[in-house]
Amino acid sequence: MDAFISHSSEDAEIARQVQKILSEAGLAVWLDHPALRFGVLLRDELLTAIRNSRVLILLWSRAAAKSRWVASEILRAFHVGIFIVPVTLDKTRLPQFLQNTVYLASGRSREQVLESLPRAVREARDTANQVPPGLANQTLEQSVTTINIALNQQSETALMTSNLEEARRVHAEGEAMIRDAEKRWKYDPMVLALSGYHHKNAYLLKHWEKIQAGRTPKDPLQLRAEAKFFETLFVNPKDPSSLNGLGSVLIGEREYNAAEFFILRAIEFAGGTYPEAEHDLALARRYLPERPAGGGGAERKN
Repeated sequence: MDAFISHSSEDAEIARQVQKILSEAGLAVWLDHPALRFGVLLRDELLTAIRNSRVLILLWSRAAAKSRWVASEILRAFHVGIFIVPVTLDKTRLPQFLQNTVYLASGRSREQVLESLPRAVREARDTANQVPPGLANQTLEQSVTTINIALNQQSETALMTSNLEEARRVHAEGEAMIRDAEKRWKYDPMVLALSGYHHKNAYLLKHWEKIQAGRTPKDPLQLRAEAKFFETLFVNPKDPSSLNGLGSVLIGEREYNAAEFFILRAIEFAGGTYPEAEHDLALARRYLPERPAGGGGAERKN
């Protein structure tokens, strides 16, 4: 497969135009129909299609920036070594780790952009996009604050299995800490990741009895946590904590294939033991159906 087209459902018409132009140029293209998703983030068919493509064409727009499906496809492509060719449809800023990529900008006419796509696909590298070095630099106050929040969350998590009411009390204490940090350092990746874990823990505490009985109720808290992890990973797609956080949220969403994929990547980038991720991986795999060897895992193209 030459190209996988990632797009929001609102941009379906331009996606079909892109598919037509690439197909007429003799390129094999995979275009997902949003109606077939049924709310599932990364089903096996999508995982296979992205892994087997050489390039992911990202149709980026305001709608795409809000889409959890597009976010997951971007990260999946990066983590299996697929080069991403961004096509900006409006003035929405690209994910930070893609902003140094040479891309097809909306400043050109729509016709010029579409005409240049076949060449862009053919000339794309056979590796993932290079992530620019991070320039974030925390002040001492930021560092102390994030450490205290992380310690609070560790205490809260440990208490969940032994003293639920105390865990809820600790969570309430952490609420003020995380809200203050978000106001003061709202773009800091560590603060964003900790905010994601705060929402995830809020979900666990709210629905603990149901979760222990094997139920995972839908709740906006899950999507808020997921959005924070996506935002962090758009800065640094290799961040182990956010990869595992995303995976743990997806377990609650019963999206076990996607959860397994991102948790495996978290363990790899942790560069050593990662007990929390290993626990979450075992949990995700408990609910995965049996599948042929080599199907749907986290194997890399390169």
